[in-house]
Amino acid sequence: MKKSIKFKEKVIGTLDSLLTLGMLLLYLLVFIFIIAFLTLGFEGGDGLAVTIITLSLFEVPLIIIFYMLSKILFSIFFRKDDKADMFVINKNDFPQLYETINDIRTMCKCPKIHIIALDYSNNAYIKEGSRFYISKWRKRYLVIGVPLLLLLNEKELKGVIAHECGHLSKLHSRSAERIAWKIDGLKKHLDKLKNKGKHTSLMGRLTKRYLIILNNLYFQLSKNHELEADIISSKVVSKQNLINSLIKMSFYDGIFSRYFWNYITELNKKEEKVPDNIFIMMERAMKGNLEISEEVYKSFLEEIKNRHSLPGSTHPSILERAEALGASLPALDGRFNGDLISIFKDTYESAIRTLFKNEADNILNNMSAKWSELSKERWEGYYKYINELNGSLEKLDATEKETGLDSKQWIDKGFIVEELEGLDAALKVFKEAENADKQSIGARFHIARILLQTGDDEGVAIFKTLMEEDIQIIPQCCFHLYNYYLYNNNRTEAINYYEYAVKFMKTNEEVVDERSNLYRSDEFMLHDLSSRTLDKIKAELEKHKEIKKAYISIKKLNLSKDFPLYIIGIKYSKFCSMKKIKSIQTDILNAIHTVEILPWNFKIIPLTRKNIDIEYNLDSMEGARIL
Repeated sequence: MKKSIKFKEKVIGTLDSLLTLGMLLLYLLVFIFIIAFLTLGFEGGDGLAVTIITLSLFEVPLIIIFYMLSKILFSIFFRKDDKADMFVINKNDFPQLYETINDIRTMCKCPKIHIIALDYSNNAYIKEGSRFYISKWRKRYLVIGVPLLLLLNEKELKGVIAHECGHLSKLHSRSAERIAWKIDGLKKHLDKLKNKGKHTSLMGRLTKRYLIILNNLYFQLSKNHELEADIISSKVVSKQNLINSLIKMSFYDGIFSRYFWNYITELNKKEEKVPDNIFIMMERAMKGNLEISEEVYKSFLEEIKNRHSLPGSTHPSILERAEALGASLPALDGRFNGDLISIFKDTYESAIRTLFKNEADNILNNMSAKWSELSKERWEGYYKYINELNGSLEKLDATEKETGLDSKQWIDKGFIVEELEGLDAALKVFKEAENADKQSIGARFHIARILLQTGDDEGVAIFKTLMEEDIQIIPQCCFHLYNYYLYNNNRTEAINYYEYAVKFMKTNEEVVDERSNLYRSDEFMLHDLSSRTLDKIKAELEKHKEIKKAYISIKKLNLSKDFPLYIIGIKYSKFCSMKKIKSIQTDILNAIHTVEILPWNFKIIPLTRKNIDIEYNLDSMEGARIL
């Protein structure tokens, strides 16, 4: 944990306290003046006209100031109790649970937790409700996600809860709230300037610069808080136990949720009624119903060992947290092997079964019923959509029997079947469409697309033929070809088709402008680059000491959106000359086109005072900053 960040946190806390105290004194002073002028106005004996003038000149401005101060101070001292959608666990029904949590809280030296509740997330957190801000009269909820109770055992859960109590004991939420409050206020101010057309004024630029500084501090502070809470948690459970818990939580997010929720989506196509036992189903799926190969585990653990957090992220990576604690990342063939895989075995004792014992089924059923109620509208909407597709398919089948289908109807049928039954079934339909009309470019296009998606390179020859027959579909064909070769690790062919498409599209002046220039009105999206690719780009950037920080994003395109244009925004040191900047940019572009990373269109822009708008937009995206 960096001492400089702790120092900044204390400075902000002190300044905020002094500012609040100053506003309180001003508030009291304004109130005294209001009373004084009212008294003088009515007791002066100078007549009604003088009284009205006195009140107009002095009282009205003071009342306005008093009102504005009241609004600010009220927002500081009071907070709304926005109750989350959660299921409260009664203390009388589960005294042992409250006692366990209280023991953890005592060891962490954190304030009292008033209510324990459950929600639907794979997480645990402490929520502070509305009470008088300066005092400790705040209602505190410890909220635990049901999936977390199913995933972790009791000891692991204690480590996660101790981590949350660690945040509370250090009052982390208070300092984070201070910065978030400032950021929110400044963004609202910037919106007002934008509405007036003044966001590029000196005040607008200064506001953006200050927001960038605050964002940077917020991310640094958040990571520092996580590491501090980890240290407190490691004193309640072992540091290795805590790291293992974090790995299991990450594994669930990345692997199990995808397996399980894909199954639920397929169920949604067949069942009109939303399931009312979702968490019972989830537990059953974790008891041996998921077939996960050892390669998945190996790949997952390998990625954790090489993943570092980005500067623009709120949490350190598991690797960084393990290093800070002095813990090790377990290997698949070690003791942790059983811990990780055991969550999918019948013998596994989850925290919900050991903490709630005979009431576990009741808890799961209650939470499932609430989930069912919340999900009903979305579930029924998707089922209705699938039902409508089935109806459309039936009509097309009837038309096919009576009069036959035209080219458009065949394509529509193919899309519907693809949505309902998958790629293989859709391929048969598109082949039938080709047989019905040998000249149908649409049918052949989708045959080629599905062949490549299923790993059959026969689609390559079809796309090549189509591009010769109709040059207008060159970009669409190249899009599928470069993705196919990229997926199969044939970087050279992927580059060829990407550049071929971009070269063709640049015959359009609007596309040239879209890909060559940046404007203040341009929008940016978060990049989709892998951690491996980012690491290689970072390695190239770090070779140049003149670079202070860097962002990566994708420019939002309209005409050539299938072929991303990556923007690398670089902030250089103050005394770096333009000649040196151009030399660095050339070196970086040459390097990232030769190393094994995506060789797509990269555009490097120096972040100077002239393009503070672009820097602000990039900095506003969590995950964009890489250096």
